[in-house]
Amino acid sequence: RPRHAFCKQHDGLVAFCSGGPSIGDHLDRIRAMQEAGAKVVCVKHSHDLLIENGIIPWACFLLDPRSHVKEFIENPHPDVLYFVASMCHPSTVDRLEEHGARVMGYHAHVGAGEKELLEEIGPGHILIGGGSTSATRGISVLNVLGFRRYHLFGYDSCYFDREATEEKAANGLPKWFEVEIGGRKFVSDAELLAQCQDFEKLIDLGRDIFVELEVYGNGMIPHVFAMKRRILPELEEVIGRVSTSRAA
Repeated sequence: RPRHAFCKQHDGLVAFCSGGPSIGDHLDRIRAMQEAGAKVVCVKHSHDLLIENGIIPWACFLLDPRSHVKEFIENPHPDVLYFVASMCHPSTVDRLEEHGARVMGYHAHVGAGEKELLEEIGPGHILIGGGSTSATRGISVLNVLGFRRYHLFGYDSCYFDREATEEKAANGLPKWFEVEIGGRKFVSDAELLAQCQDFEKLIDLGRDIFVELEVYGNGMIPHVFAMKRRILPELEEVIGRVSTSRAA
């Protein structure tokens, strides 16, 4: 695969479509953004929905190492660029190449000895961090490509039609559980809760990452974003007052 170094920051706008059900409420907005020049990108869960609605993504991000991922890309589109983590299952890459898809690779930093492996392969490789799901990791990849303006859709990180139950996952932990954030309760699972926590970390690093950020929907991540956006100006005001007082 061709290698690419870090790109210079530019003003390109990304409409990043995760797989939450609320994405269906914003298809017209996403389509309008694309027509206005934004790059629409997606994950495996939103890939087919967008294409079926006439929105051909610029890129699709894949991260999951499990073999079932290939079932989400049965019909790759020739105009979509597929960013595939080197940790993905070989059958995922095989499926894409069988259909003549355009594939770009990247190395995901997950702390499983990949740094040492890349040192053995040779110089010139970088590891990209950014969270446990392709919806957050993809933002990190796009940052390497110079993007800093993001509008996020389908980042629900919760289930709107489920209730917390006593059902256990394979690891013995609750499969569906209730969490409360800022006075609102959400039903989630371990993977989606981790995604929300990853997003919080991105927000905390926002001054170095985002020039523009909007999050749409009524799920857990939009709620966290709304809370952070309310709090940050207040913190900036307090810090400003302290700095002025010290200067005086």
